[in-house]
Amino acid sequence: MAVGEPRYVWKIDPGANTIKVGRRNDLETRRFEVETVQFVAGERPDGCPGSFRAEVQIRHRGRVAAATVRPVGSGRWEVEADEPVWAAAPGQAAVFYRGEVVLGGGRITRAED
Repeated sequence: MAVGEPRYVWKIDPGANTIKVGRRNDLETRRFEVETVQFVAGERPDGCPGSFRAEVQIRHRGRVAAATVRPVGSGRWEVEADEPVWAAAPGQAAVFYRGEVVLGGGRITRAED
């Protein structure tokens, strides 16, 4: 079936044995969760107990986006980018920067639907 533009896998549901596909902009999101976060300095930036600002990159050559990173409990963190990022898929790495300095990062567990 021709659809006139490229389609990308958007969601896999093994339980229902289905794959959802969409357009490129369907894979854009501003929020996603990250787990197993490790900080290079061994602690959160600036020793802050709550959220912090950072730049986040989710793909090797992905665009770096300004974001707020906040703990949401049970070792998980929510990342809210100022502008949409493309294809924040579970299992991919999310790396936090401040300028050229790597702050840390973790694995994406869930992206906003």
